[in-house]
Amino acid sequence: MAVYIPPFAAAKVGVEKKAENGEKVLELEPLKRWLTIFDLMTQTSGITYGFYGDSMVRKAYGNAKIYDGDFDNAEFAERIAQLPLQEQPGTLWDYGQSTDILGRVIEVASGKSLLQYEKDNLLDPLGMTDTTFYVTDPGNAKPPPPGSLGELKWDGASGCYFVVDRTQDMFLRAAAADAVGTAAHPEDRQAADL
Repeated sequence: MAVYIPPFAAAKVGVEKKAENGEKVLELEPLKRWLTIFDLMTQTSGITYGFYGDSMVRKAYGNAKIYDGDFDNAEFAERIAQLPLQEQPGTLWDYGQSTDILGRVIEVASGKSLLQYEKDNLLDPLGMTDTTFYVTDPGNAKPPPPGSLGELKWDGASGCYFVVDRTQDMFLRAAAADAVGTAAHPEDRQAADL
């Protein structure tokens, strides 16, 4: 992966140890193997989040102010590359910034912004020509035709329409039916029996 984002060539893993005085210290250890794109795709890169957990590495992410200011994917990847990994690559699934870094890899490999790459290779071929990363004009949102996907709801906070399809809620309905031992609908009981 360092071929695409060179600062990751110097990545280290943060390991908590006890100092002689009993205090926890963070020691940086070399990688046992290179960080790979596969690690990013499977969330086993060791790149974590800093807004939950109390490990010293997570706290380092939280204290690094990686979200401050106006930045692009290139700068964000550089910020992440300066921080220690939570664990050795490929050793543990840990949901974190891996997909963000993968977005930067796509930019470098394709020579396009992530949005432009997605438009060219995914969104436009699917006819999703109004899709973007940010809602610029919520009044311009176009819902699907009524009844085509299920019950349509508008979420004002995100500026998006979302679909509630009650026929696809079988697992939630089954769990609720199982919890009370009855089913309001025959398909609820059938789903509960799966």
